[in-house]
Amino acid sequence: MKNIFFVRNAFFPLLITGLLLCGCDNGNSSANNNASASTVTASAASEQSQKPDQRPQAYQRVKKTVNGQTVYLLDMDDFPLRGVPLATIQEKAKAGDPAAQYELGRRLGSGEGVARDIRGGINWIQKAADQNYPEAQFELGMMYSLGTGLRQDPKQALTWYNKAAEQDHVLAQDNLSQLYDVGTKVKRDFAKALYWAQRAADQGFGPSQNRLGVIYRQGLGIPPDKAKALEWFHKAAKQNEVEALFNIGNMHDMGEGVPSDHTEAVKWYRKAADQGFALAQYNLGVMYEDGEGVEQNYAMALQWYSKAAQQGNSDAQLNMGNMYLHGKGITVDYKTAYNLFRKSAMQGEPIAIYNIGQMHTIGAEVQQSKIMAFAHYKIANSMENTLSDLINKRFNTLKSQMTQVEIQAGEQEARKLMQVYGLE
Repeated sequence: MKNIFFVRNAFFPLLITGLLLCGCDNGNSSANNNASASTVTASAASEQSQKPDQRPQAYQRVKKTVNGQTVYLLDMDDFPLRGVPLATIQEKAKAGDPAAQYELGRRLGSGEGVARDIRGGINWIQKAADQNYPEAQFELGMMYSLGTGLRQDPKQALTWYNKAAEQDHVLAQDNLSQLYDVGTKVKRDFAKALYWAQRAADQGFGPSQNRLGVIYRQGLGIPPDKAKALEWFHKAAKQNEVEALFNIGNMHDMGEGVPSDHTEAVKWYRKAADQGFALAQYNLGVMYEDGEGVEQNYAMALQWYSKAAQQGNSDAQLNMGNMYLHGKGITVDYKTAYNLFRKSAMQGEPIAIYNIGQMHTIGAEVQQSKIMAFAHYKIANSMENTLSDLINKRFNTLKSQMTQVEIQAGEQEARKLMQVYGLE
């Protein structure tokens, strides 16, 4: 059950917000969260006085997850007017200083040292954006993209992101790349996704370097180029971009662009896993369970599966459940196996659903029931998965042994379970 191609998770969520309206802390949060991360904002004076190629390249910032969304928190030290008295900020803002207008808007929006006034904050940020201040333009883009403080408007988000991106605002460039790649709020355009990822990557932005690697690896709008993919992954890895560490390991694991080398794969997976990256932890568990690239060690497999499972990785929950079910490196424990299968099934994992059906077939920890087994087999059989043929065979065999009344009851139970497992 190894993840064989890092596709969806290579693109972490587009949803990015700053301190203005998210109600988050002041940037002192722990960075050890399962989220992609980075932001940049330089001194207003230096931003406007330096040429683009002279601008600071310090892009790694605090990261966390808020309400299930990836957010990038601006480092408080990055704000150019941080610590300047409010009265001075107000005076400069009224005099037309865009940096001060942005700072005043930020403080009003977050309630920092002043009564919180979201609408007032937006008005000041708008003034700064209208004066072509890139940080304010990016902030407006975020608000229109997320519908935070302003009505959600993808066209307005694109407008303001573009204004900031053309001034080399790296997060605006990265956001544009994601918008065009995903294509949920704008028309999908791989050429533009590549263009903006390249612009941000050329500035040394790790997440965009990783994104470029994914684009070249998958051939999104261009012919696949595994060599270029690895090149960009390695550039991002030098900045300790965790997704890039995983992707390098995965390419060595699968033999893409390089000869298959499980030992090298383990090396890179471990780098990402040690930083809490769930997919890497899961894949390490697979390597230890199968003895690929490392000596087979069920205890280590359980350890890595457990770390990933605790972060909600459904594949890790499934594999860990199987180890408890079959007593691999641990005493057989049907109750724990069932609980793990249940957690995986609640995320729509078809094999976990099938395994619960198996447990109902033999009455392990759950009631022995043809009807419940039928319901679970039916659901799993309707979903694409690696065990489709086996599940179909088991489903049809069980169905042939049931009365029409039992089949009808199983059909009804399957409809209920579809809702339980979030599949309807």
